[in-house]
Amino acid sequence: MTKDEALNRLKELAIKLRTPRLTQKEIRSIKGLEYHLRVHFSGLASALKEAGLQPTPLAEKMSTSDKELLSYILNFSKKIGKRPTVFDIRRDGKYSEVIFNKRFGRNGIQKAYELAKNETKMQPIKEDKEILIKDFLNKPLFWGRAGETYIVAELMYRGYNASLLPVDLGVDVIAIKESKTFYFQVKNVSFDKVSSRTIPITTSSFSKNQSSNMFYVFVLQHGQRKNILFLPYQKMHELINKKLIVFDKDSKDFSICISLNEKIVNICLPTDRTKAEDVSSYLDDWDVIV
Repeated sequence: MTKDEALNRLKELAIKLRTPRLTQKEIRSIKGLEYHLRVHFSGLASALKEAGLQPTPLAEKMSTSDKELLSYILNFSKKIGKRPTVFDIRRDGKYSEVIFNKRFGRNGIQKAYELAKNETKMQPIKEDKEILIKDFLNKPLFWGRAGETYIVAELMYRGYNASLLPVDLGVDVIAIKESKTFYFQVKNVSFDKVSSRTIPITTSSFSKNQSSNMFYVFVLQHGQRKNILFLPYQKMHELINKKLIVFDKDSKDFSICISLNEKIVNICLPTDRTKAEDVSSYLDDWDVIV
């Protein structure tokens, strides 16, 4: 869902409900809308404002940055001469304890205070630290098999009878659920120190595996995080027709260039990154397997 599409869905929902102010619960009534709004905007409040709507007071407060929250709690603790409690925060009335718990976890006010005491930690809090795994012998070989095993495990968690195929003929993983069989080619893609990668897809395997039950799965690894990009065969074929997946005359393979920026994923032309298509809607979408 593009940024404009997400904003239009917001406006349509507001018209349907006859209100200029939408709650998070109302936004969640449209499947996937909240996710795409958070992809394109810093928070729901900023998305609502851009759509010409009014955020709820809580949503507006939720758009406050971590740095602002830490600065507030540090200054407030100096003002009252002690570590603020939930009751102190409520009496002050500027912020609710809810926002601290959502940002910093359980006992969020206490955790925020401990962070704020050390000025060297007065930076926006990130859920994950980017930790790069050092190179080792045959790293691509190990990571390739790790990506395939990871997909098998995730499929099994979801009730698929999945397994690795011993011989690679363009299909790495096969899975069965409710008498339906699905086929997966898996590529592990590391984004350590780079924001885009070009991956080869063998022409022979693409030609042999033309089926609606065929999926190309890219394990996008950035730091300690992993996201899964599912591209059904039909979508791959569409991207080839759009000339975003190109045929390499030298290698005789197709080349697919994936660009990753936060949670926005684009398939772009390797020679011209301005020519791209947003495929973020396929990110971590296990429901695409049907």
